[in-house]
Amino acid sequence: MKRVSLFTILMVIWFISCYICFIKQGDFKFSSYITSLLPKNYQTDLRPLDENPETTIYSLHFTDGNVFNIQAQVKDPGLAGKIPAILLLGGMMTGKKAVEYAYNVDSVLLIAPDYPYTVKSHYSFWDIMKDLSGAHQALHMQIRDNLVLLDYLRHWDRIDTSRISVIGYSFGVPFACATAALDQKLNGLALIYGGAGLKQLLRINFKLYRPFLNRILIELFWFFISDFEPAVRVHQLKPLPLLCINGEFDAKIPKELARALHDQIPFPKTVIWLASDHVHPNNKTLNLDIIQHLKEWYHLHRLD
Repeated sequence: MKRVSLFTILMVIWFISCYICFIKQGDFKFSSYITSLLPKNYQTDLRPLDENPETTIYSLHFTDGNVFNIQAQVKDPGLAGKIPAILLLGGMMTGKKAVEYAYNVDSVLLIAPDYPYTVKSHYSFWDIMKDLSGAHQALHMQIRDNLVLLDYLRHWDRIDTSRISVIGYSFGVPFACATAALDQKLNGLALIYGGAGLKQLLRINFKLYRPFLNRILIELFWFFISDFEPAVRVHQLKPLPLLCINGEFDAKIPKELARALHDQIPFPKTVIWLASDHVHPNNKTLNLDIIQHLKEWYHLHRLD
């Protein structure tokens, strides 16, 4: 009994300490990324990785020679004249490779960044404790990176600046909502397999340790990701064409949480339900189905 009591006391002390570290680590305000924190004097390096008669995939690197660093990939259809562009925010493991899963997309330029935090294949308890603050900072840097990439697209002479939009897939949905809330020039937004209630989503998807320890970690994680809650960020959006696609049988983003996000969007949107579980890059059939719905929606709103 004493051992359990001591463990509980130590966990509470650790929990409070991490919360204090969270408060002390600095005030990350999303609004600052549209002014002072955005790098001005950065260099870009665009190099072809894969070329074929239809499209070219490029490696794109941004740096200011110091701490600012963005790795991305670009999929260019090679069409003449000005073309539309999409900032593609994929799942946690796809990152910049998300452009490679955009099958049969041949009329839009795609750009996808790598996430600045690298997910490990295994986490010990102490790994989580050590990484939390850095991971939270990296999440905020992703918003900054997204805005830099959108600015880059608007200054690229082959891009039609009246047709620039953002797509967020799964893990990318909170970043897409936060980015679109800041960038008032966007012309379209698509949220693919996203949901509201990040704490509830953690409870459903985080099952690394015993239930008691999982509950404590989920509460702690919530301190570090609550500012990315999509249900809050969508209230800051300007009215724009918005598409939501979700799976009827999605175990990772249950239907009620998907609907909770849809219901918080304060202007008309298009909602599509597919008879599927959660989206995955290896499920080519589902990805082709999603892409077809995206194409039809983009064409309807003249964004393609």
